[in-house]
Amino acid sequence: MQVQIYDQGAAMPPKPGYKQPGRDGKVSILIHLDDDVRTAFKVAAIENGTTMQAVLADFIETYSATALKRQKRQQG
Repeated sequence: MQVQIYDQGAAMPPKPGYKQPGRDGKVSILIHLDDDVRTAFKVAAIENGTTMQAVLADFIETYSATALKRQKRQQG
Protein backbone atom coordinates (compact mmCIF):
# COMPACT_ATOMS: atom_id res chain seq x y z
CA MET A 1 0.00 0.00 0.00
CA GLN A 2 1.37 3.39 -0.99
CA VAL A 3 0.54 6.48 1.04
CA GLN A 4 0.99 10.00 -0.28
CA ILE A 5 1.70 12.78 2.17
CA TYR A 6 0.93 16.34 1.13
CA ASP A 7 2.33 19.54 2.55
CA GLN A 8 -0.51 21.25 4.41
CA GLY A 9 0.33 24.51 2.65
CA ALA A 10 0.15 22.90 -0.78
CA ALA A 11 -3.08 22.53 -2.72
CA MET A 12 -4.51 19.05 -3.04
CA PRO A 13 -4.35 17.63 -6.55
CA PRO A 14 -7.67 17.43 -8.40
CA LYS A 15 -9.60 14.18 -8.39
CA PRO A 16 -9.15 12.00 -11.48
CA GLY A 17 -11.60 13.05 -14.19
CA TYR A 18 -12.16 16.48 -12.63
CA LYS A 19 -12.40 19.35 -15.10
CA GLN A 20 -12.36 22.96 -13.99
CA PRO A 21 -15.86 24.39 -14.63
CA GLY A 22 -14.47 27.34 -16.61
CA ARG A 23 -12.88 24.92 -19.05
CA ASP A 24 -16.03 22.91 -19.70
CA GLY A 25 -16.74 22.74 -23.44
CA LYS A 26 -13.31 24.11 -24.36
CA VAL A 27 -10.20 22.54 -25.86
CA SER A 28 -6.59 23.41 -25.20
CA ILE A 29 -3.98 24.52 -27.70
CA LEU A 30 -0.23 24.70 -27.25
CA ILE A 31 2.15 27.29 -28.66
CA HIS A 32 5.91 27.60 -28.34
CA LEU A 33 7.38 31.07 -27.72
CA ASP A 34 10.83 32.37 -26.95
CA ASP A 35 11.14 33.00 -23.24
CA ASP A 36 11.64 36.76 -23.69
CA VAL A 37 8.52 36.98 -25.88
CA ARG A 38 6.45 35.10 -23.31
CA THR A 39 7.71 37.34 -20.52
CA ALA A 40 6.96 40.50 -22.50
CA PHE A 41 3.50 39.15 -23.36
CA LYS A 42 2.76 38.41 -19.71
CA VAL A 43 3.97 41.87 -18.61
CA ALA A 44 1.87 43.55 -21.32
CA ALA A 45 -1.22 41.59 -20.27
CA ILE A 46 -0.73 42.56 -16.62
CA GLU A 47 -0.14 46.20 -17.53
CA ASN A 48 -3.39 46.16 -19.51
CA GLY A 49 -5.33 44.55 -16.65
CA THR A 50 -6.03 41.28 -18.43
CA THR A 51 -4.61 37.78 -18.81
CA MET A 52 -2.67 36.08 -21.56
CA GLN A 53 -5.62 33.65 -21.90
CA ALA A 54 -8.08 36.50 -22.47
CA VAL A 55 -5.82 38.26 -24.99
CA LEU A 56 -5.24 35.09 -27.02
CA ALA A 57 -8.91 34.06 -26.92
CA ASP A 58 -9.98 37.52 -28.11
CA PHE A 59 -7.38 37.53 -30.89
CA ILE A 60 -8.32 34.05 -32.10
CA GLU A 61 -12.04 34.84 -32.05
CA THR A 62 -11.46 38.08 -33.99
CA TYR A 63 -9.05 36.46 -36.43
CA SER A 64 -11.41 33.58 -37.19
CA ALA A 65 -14.71 35.53 -37.07
CA THR A 66 -15.46 35.17 -40.79
CA ALA A 67 -14.82 31.43 -40.78
CA LEU A 68 -16.85 31.02 -37.58
CA LYS A 69 -19.84 32.85 -39.11
CA ARG A 70 -19.62 30.66 -42.20
CA GLN A 71 -19.53 27.50 -40.05
CA LYS A 72 -22.57 28.60 -38.06
CA ARG A 73 -24.53 29.35 -41.28
CA GLN A 74 -23.70 25.91 -42.66
CA GLN A 75 -24.74 24.20 -39.42
CA GLY A 76 -27.98 26.09 -38.94
